[in-house]
Amino acid sequence: MYLTIKKIKAYSHKTLAMILLTTCCLSAANAQQKKKLSVGDDAPALKYYKWIQGDSPITAIDPNKIYVFEFWATWCGPCIAAMPHLSELSKKYAGKIDFIGCDVWENKYGGPKEQEYYFGKVSRAASDQRKLGRLTYNVIMDNNAEDMGNGWLKAAGIGGIPSSFVIQKGKIAWIGHPHYLDSVLVQIAEGKYDIQAVKKQYEDNEKMLSDRQAKFEAATKKYKDAEASKDYDQAIKFVDEAIAGNPAESYMYESDKFQLLMDHFGNDQAIAYAKEVSKKKLNGEVLIANLYVKENLPKPINAFAIESVKKWEIDKNPKALDILATFQVRGGFYKDAAESELKAVSLAKSLKDDKTWGPIMTDGVIADYQKKADDYQKKAITKP
Repeated sequence: MYLTIKKIKAYSHKTLAMILLTTCCLSAANAQQKKKLSVGDDAPALKYYKWIQGDSPITAIDPNKIYVFEFWATWCGPCIAAMPHLSELSKKYAGKIDFIGCDVWENKYGGPKEQEYYFGKVSRAASDQRKLGRLTYNVIMDNNAEDMGNGWLKAAGIGGIPSSFVIQKGKIAWIGHPHYLDSVLVQIAEGKYDIQAVKKQYEDNEKMLSDRQAKFEAATKKYKDAEASKDYDQAIKFVDEAIAGNPAESYMYESDKFQLLMDHFGNDQAIAYAKEVSKKKLNGEVLIANLYVKENLPKPINAFAIESVKKWEIDKNPKALDILATFQVRGGFYKDAAESELKAVSLAKSLKDDKTWGPIMTDGVIADYQKKADDYQKKAITKP
């Protein structure tokens, strides 16, 4: 499963396109870390390689101050997209809350482990964003021991970025996606934040998700083992049992059944099944979202994905148009992709003041859509 249980649970009230915009998704295997850090705990030690940006470097957490630590990487598009909103918050709470962006996991996609190897790349990225007015808060970079990535993120069970920590009185007051910082900071600034209530809610939710993950892993092991033994009929039987036994969470298994059908029973059976799955909105979007993170799909499967995304509310959702363009490019339909991406640009600009989309439809996101549109238009001219 490519979208983790935690991410689907957190976003199930929205289109899955929002997930693909706001989070650098990881596989279930990578996203579930051993958790030992929670809301209410003392803030971890502040150990990093370099203070890159900001007038007043700090080496330790001051218990008399409030901090927002925002974890990002140069390869993480959603992290870059979140920077303008974080900059706005840092200006709003100037003198009251210190914002610190921490670069982590630069070698995620290969390359030397040593962080200083990436220092030039990270410092240039921060400088470029600052010149554009998109990154105006402090910036630090993790060290070779990855004390920030390991001691903060992984210790809290977090395997994806962007992720934010709010520190108050030397303790972790909140952990989550930066998109949801606004209401938390308002409560903290007004002295109305109940950290004990948040701690209980956070831990109850983590326990529920952990139990669900264990159940999911037990169910998937059965059909994965059958597949590994080349008993494909038995694998289908086991995945059907998992779906029947968890009807409210069937979307967690249906993408795997689709993959089994595609790999071992043919594209026609896979597509026929996907059409049935898509009769439930969330289930269909999860399936398509998992296809989105895979390249080199068979042509019939990619064509099915294109037609599926067209049925989403693309007239209201710029990210859905961007996803559509990606599938169109993979199918070689560059002219169509350019048209879809240009529509995404126009729609994103119109949603700048929208309560839901505005904070994430940043200038950086819009510029990225425009760059893709330009590239697709060029390819439409040069390719047959």
